[in-house]
Amino acid sequence: MVCLRYLYLDQTGITKLPSPVGNLKGLACLEVGNCKYLKGIECLVDLHLPERDMDLKYLRKLNLDGCCISKVPDSLGCLSSLEVLDLSGNNFETMPMNIYKLVELQYLGLRSCRKLKSIPRLPRRLSKLDAHDCQSLIKVSSSYVVEGNIFEFIFTNCLRLPVINQILLYSLLKFQLYTERLHQVPAGTSSFCLPGDVTPEWFSHQSWGSTVTFHLSSHWANSEFLGFSLGAVIAFRSFGHSLQVKCTYHFRNKHGDSHDLYCYLHGWYDERRMDSEHIFIGFDPCLIAKEHDMFSEYSEVSVEFQLEDMSGNLLPLDLCQVVECGVRLLHVKDEDEISRFDVTMPGYSQFFYPLDRDGLEAMFQAKRARFQGMGWDETGYVFPRRKKGRHN
Repeated sequence: MVCLRYLYLDQTGITKLPSPVGNLKGLACLEVGNCKYLKGIECLVDLHLPERDMDLKYLRKLNLDGCCISKVPDSLGCLSSLEVLDLSGNNFETMPMNIYKLVELQYLGLRSCRKLKSIPRLPRRLSKLDAHDCQSLIKVSSSYVVEGNIFEFIFTNCLRLPVINQILLYSLLKFQLYTERLHQVPAGTSSFCLPGDVTPEWFSHQSWGSTVTFHLSSHWANSEFLGFSLGAVIAFRSFGHSLQVKCTYHFRNKHGDSHDLYCYLHGWYDERRMDSEHIFIGFDPCLIAKEHDMFSEYSEVSVEFQLEDMSGNLLPLDLCQVVECGVRLLHVKDEDEISRFDVTMPGYSQFFYPLDRDGLEAMFQAKRARFQGMGWDETGYVFPRRKKGRHN
């Protein structure tokens, strides 16, 4: 039994884990998802109890989806090799504060944990967090130590989660550090989404609809160019499909020459029920623009956001569509600004302290009123009742 690496007990009628499971020192993967009769707290306590001389230091994947867990013990933070942890569909309200000690953790699944109120400090290498339909979630903490890597954070249907959230700044810092490691790691797009109906003011170029057009400065794609920050507000109506957001760059120069590039913001493969507005924000290093001198000659770009299912088919506009979007070019000179800038919504800083509340709140309400000037018509389409200006 010492050599056992994988143990799959999904959807079985077991009421407790086999008593020697803590002594399976070579165990790398333990799957007990949807074991509804498993006594949740006992199964977790049995995983790592130093006083009983149990050792699961090689455990890399732990699936406890749908196990009726009402409390997650601190002992979970002792599984130092854990890379994948799925706690979805359980009943706990809080998580251990020491979860940040899972330094190898790359995936954290919290889907449909509908009693969960807060997520503590995140592990520094975390690359995917899926907290879909955490209906009671009101707070997400970031980490004091951030490691740059490709990431995807999903907070769909977390309707009590404030848009003013540290996850925005946390994501920016991760992307900034990631761009510094591009010579060591594969290039890719990072993204996150959460409920919201207004594009953050931080995006310097904004427009109604699914396309934003703006001028580029001369030699914009220089060595200090970090990439594009992309944002879109998407309205969903009776939605229940997989989703990915395709972002296409249409570059043009003064001679009429053009060139197109595209990237994808992460979405989901499963069919998720959505009936509200959400903000999708992505970070694209756009390496090809830095590697080819011709891109510095382009003086204008239009960025188009399109909604597809995971098979690449365009989704019907009566189910979902982009109602406003924004883009910002990121440069090395922005690094100091990123660390102190209000990257969320008007009226709050990264630490949630009001900044000139009366004036900024008025700005927020004005922008919100512009969004509320849009609505679903009788055909199910979203349309603007008055045009939003573009920022150059």
